[in-house]
Amino acid sequence: EVETKISNNTYALGLVSRIEFLPAPFRLFVEGFAGYRWYNSKYGIEITYTENPDFTGPYGPKPDDYSDSKSLTGGVVSNYGWGAGIATGKGGINLELKVSQVYGGKVNYVDPESVTFNHQNNTYDYTTKTSTTDLFLVSLGLIVRL
Repeated sequence: EVETKISNNTYALGLVSRIEFLPAPFRLFVEGFAGYRWYNSKYGIEITYTENPDFTGPYGPKPDDYSDSKSLTGGVVSNYGWGAGIATGKGGINLELKVSQVYGGKVNYVDPESVTFNHQNNTYDYTTKTSTTDLFLVSLGLIVRL
């Protein structure tokens, strides 16, 4: 039995500038932002061999189980973008609906379909794919202003 797991994480750091229009209770806003995003991937493979008395293979007795994981950093890319939305609320608590467009660079990640395992020497190989990091986001959030 072969099980592979790939997890991807994104960490963002940047500056945001916002202009708000209209008085309360509903405020329209536009914003611009720029910064960096760090993309990190972790790839893991776990192989568990099961006994099969009907199988006589060329490799002799049952091999040992195998487990490995690697951290595959996709890279740090710069990004910039814009957003627009509407906010409402009282005091320091606001509800916000926003659309954003983020323009970024390119990162590499493991292609899960390309993973191959060599049973004779317990090694595996894979290829990577390249993807752009552009995003179109729609978000609904609760904002607390201090």
